[in-house]
This record gives sequence, C-alpha cells and structure tokens, in this order.
Amino acid sequence: MVKRSEWKDHDIEELLKKLPKVKDKQTPQEIYASIERKKHKNKVYRTRWITALSTVTVLFILVLLSPALFSNLDQFPLEKGMEGNRGNSSEAQEQSSEAVQSSNEKNNYSFSENSEERRQFATFDKKQERIQRNSVYEEDLVNQQLLTYGLVTNDAITVPVSVLVPESASNDWLEEYKKVSTRLPEQKWGFDDYYPLQGNMEWDSKRNEIVYELPNDNPYSGSSASEYAFIYALQYSFENQNINNIRLVTEDGDTPIFSQVGELSELNLDLKKGTSFYIYSPTDSNRYFVPKEEAFSTISKAIDSMKVAPADYFQAVIPEGVNMSVEQKGKDVVIVTSLNELDLTQYKNQTIMELIEGILLTAKSFGYKYVEFKNIKQSKWNRFDFSAPIKTPISPNKKILQ
Repeated sequence: MVKRSEWKDHDIEELLKKLPKVKDKQTPQEIYASIERKKHKNKVYRTRWITALSTVTVLFILVLLSPALFSNLDQFPLEKGMEGNRGNSSEAQEQSSEAVQSSNEKNNYSFSENSEERRQFATFDKKQERIQRNSVYEEDLVNQQLLTYGLVTNDAITVPVSVLVPESASNDWLEEYKKVSTRLPEQKWGFDDYYPLQGNMEWDSKRNEIVYELPNDNPYSGSSASEYAFIYALQYSFENQNINNIRLVTEDGDTPIFSQVGELSELNLDLKKGTSFYIYSPTDSNRYFVPKEEAFSTISKAIDSMKVAPADYFQAVIPEGVNMSVEQKGKDVVIVTSLNELDLTQYKNQTIMELIEGILLTAKSFGYKYVEFKNIKQSKWNRFDFSAPIKTPISPNKKILQ
C-alpha cells in the first residue's frame, strides 16, 4: 500500500509563494526576435545535414561506377591523340605567344587609355573644386545680356536675381525683358510663379522712365507684404538699367491705389543708398543674397551689421569670430582688413565665397568700384587675387538661361 503524502494543498501554496520571482526584462519584440533566430538556426542546421547527406550519397555512387568508367577509357586512342598534340605543339606555342603578346598590347593600351582618362578626370575634378561665384562680373557679359528680376518667395520676400541670356540682335531691352520673363523657371529656383507681370510696360526714352499701365482692378493690391513685394520686384528689375523712374498709371490713366500704401504714382530708381547683404535660402539647393531694406550712413556700419542676421529666415554673411575694420582709400576703393589673420582653409568654400561676395556687393551699393582685402593668409583663392584690389560685381544672384 502506497503511503499517502502528508503535504496539504495549503502548505504547497505557501512554499510556492516563498520562491523567488522570475523576471524577464526582455520586451515582447525581443522575445519574438529570439524565437525567430532559433527557428532560423534550426532551419540552417537541418539544411546543412541534408547537404552533407546528399554529398556522401553522390560520392558513394561515383565509387560504385568508377571501374566501369576506367574500363571505357582504355578504348580511346591515346597514342594517336598524343601524336596529334605533338604535331600541333609548335603551332599552339606560336598562337599562345601571339595571344600573350596581343593581350599585353591590349593591356598596355588599356592602361595608357585609363591613365589618360584618369588624368582628364583629375583635371575635371580639380576644376570642379572651384565653387561658382554667385554674382555677375564684367567678364560674364561676353556675348551675354544681363536682365534683372525681383523674384518673390512664399514668404513674400523679394530677391534680386540676375539672369544672363544670349546676346540679342534687338536693341529693345524692355521687349527682351518681357519675353524672358515668360520663361523664368521660378519654382525650380525656389520662388512663386510671379512673372510675367500683369499690365503693360513701355519705355519713355525722353524722360528715361518706364510707364507701367496696371489693370484697373490692381492685382497687386492687398496686404502690406504683397504690396511691398511688388514694389521691390519693380525696383530690383530696373535699378541696373540706368532708368530714372517708373511711372504707374491705370488703364483709365488714373493713379493706382493700393489698400495699404495708398496712391502710388511713381518709383524713383535714381536713389543711391548703401546697404548690407544677407543670405536667404528658400530651398536646400538655392542660396541668394538679399539686400537689407535699411540704408546705412557708412559702409563700416553696414559691414559690421552683416555679422548678425536681421530675421530668422536670413543668415549672416560674416562668420562668427571674424571682425573687420573698414577705411576708405580714395574715391573708388575701400580697404577691408581682418583684425585677426583670416585663414580661409578653416571655413567651408561656400562660407568664404559668401563672405567675399557679400562684402563686394555691400561696397558696390555704396558706390565703390574696388575692395582691397588685407590680413588674409592666402594670397589667392578661387580666382580672387587678394594682392590687388578686387573689382566689385555688377549684380547679385547669377542665373543663366540658354
């Protein structure tokens, strides 16, 4: 007779409660991944056994068949085959030698060709290392015509853009301006579709002014942002064409009325003002110089202001820690000196390009023709020669249309 256990259910429960609790810190995802790895491991393990078993089976069959294979080999005329090989050995050696020579010639030609390609690519890469200038200079105008436009962004910011097109046989630059405005890839460049401007423009040669006839309903009247965007679009479009004035009229011959700025009969373009420049980037691939609306009394104050961006959507042109002193040298030259020796290799090429051109454009806005840079470690950089005064550009933000 089997002795009955003296343990009671209650006693067992109490003992189980005293056992240490087992905790698994793994997340459900980790547990699932662990199960999957084990399944995969078992699958690989089974696959290896199957492969090994198949190999052993094939070898066993070959061993059984080998006597039959060797007996069949005796039936072949080996001697005759060897004689044939001896007879052709000289010819084969010659063919082999010719093949090796031909192969070597091909390899040498290929190596020479590849070397030339590598040299060309190295030259190309070296040229590509030159970062493109963002502004238009005198040398850019060879067989090219310059047309400027004030392009407008989603933020209602107007950016002066310099468009180079093949030189036209026509002397009517205003007609060329209107024609090119219909094919500006504004969205590709990071702008709204703003052009062509609505209304009609004519050039009054006697007064040297543009007469701009707006529709009676005035599509450019609305918010302050949209109205000022329109005003700066006109200013940036014609300020480099030696035009004195833009006269605004409606289809009925009246003065246009804007909801925010009121009546606007003309825009005077003959005003010379010195300003500073900042970087605006509407997209990752497009960066533009934008002049500050504020006019500065001196170029020194303008350049000093370029160390701090005036708004969140602008970027400063002068890097942090770089300080400049400015002094005038005659009527046409301004000297810009770095207070500490400026090593250009310590900055990205884009940063240096924007620093140099930002200062050049600022000097241009004050009427200077040259900028002399001092206390820069490198004497030359990207076609800029700091050993002599550098000529200021014509206009910012170069784009080329074919």
